[in-house]
Amino acid sequence: MSALKLHVSFTYLRDTPVNKIAKGKQIINGLTANAAKFPALPQSVAQLTTLNNDLDKTQQAAANGDTVAIMARNSSEKNWVAGYKLVTTYVNYLANGDGNIIKMAGLDTTQGESVPTTKPDALANLNAEAPSNPAGTAIVGNDATRLSKSFVYMLVPPATQMQQQGDLIKITTPAGDVLYLQADTHHHAVMSGLESGKKLSVYGFDFNNKGAGPLTQTNDITPQ
Repeated sequence: MSALKLHVSFTYLRDTPVNKIAKGKQIINGLTANAAKFPALPQSVAQLTTLNNDLDKTQQAAANGDTVAIMARNSSEKNWVAGYKLVTTYVNYLANGDGNIIKMAGLDTTQGESVPTTKPDALANLNAEAPSNPAGTAIVGNDATRLSKSFVYMLVPPATQMQQQGDLIKITTPAGDVLYLQADTHHHAVMSGLESGKKLSVYGFDFNNKGAGPLTQTNDITPQ
């Protein structure tokens, strides 16, 4: 019977900055200790170390909530993900399913990872702040979770009524206008519980780990 082929887990690239830094050190140590196994790294150990140190430095500076520092941290984090993703892809190719080689690089295998079968819990430690510089800015965040792939944040007037009906969010403004929001992992959605006879304009946009695509409008509809 042939050995089970394993792949490198990329999930650490979606972890929190603090956990990324810790994982970066682990990868650097693994690649350093087993340099002969990885002769053609697309990012050298020195480059990975610089990326990790930059993220560590900017993460500490962003801890006080300063907007400029957070933007710098986010930029460092994007560079970090790009560099480490290149190395992870290289190790995955080089290992060719050998879990021992993957672990030598300080990386994890996909063995034991599961696909979520239930919806995620409520956001943990959801918080928001409005810094004075720059004006007109809000910072919203929560704890990371491996059950979640993306997050949706909404800013509305305080008197707004928010009702969740399954995957649908019904939003009633203080003026009495009703809006509907639904996020979906597919390229279509069935939105139930809409008020009958009220004409609605329909918008949508998609997003991935690089950000949101452009807002797109289609035809108006009137639920029956």
